[in-house]
Amino acid sequence: MQRLCRPYRAKTKGKIERSIGYIRRSFYVPLVSRYRQLGEILDLEAMNGEFARWLAVTANERIRGTTGEVSNELLIHEGDGKN
Repeated sequence: MQRLCRPYRAKTKGKIERSIGYIRRSFYVPLVSRYRQLGEILDLEAMNGEFARWLAVTANERIRGTTGEVSNELLIHEGDGKN
């Protein structure tokens, strides 16, 4: 369950902003650049497909800085109830 950041709490705000920055740097900017170089139009359907691929290949396979574990493995363990 997602929770909104509490107002005036830098600790929670930073977590959200880092995530958005990571998505922007690792996914959005390279994707837009690639589409521009190819002269293709990036529509919502294409972006959703690219985002699903990026999640599976890049984001969920990275090693988390806080835990040292692969994100996808953490998601699997949470689903199993083996936190």
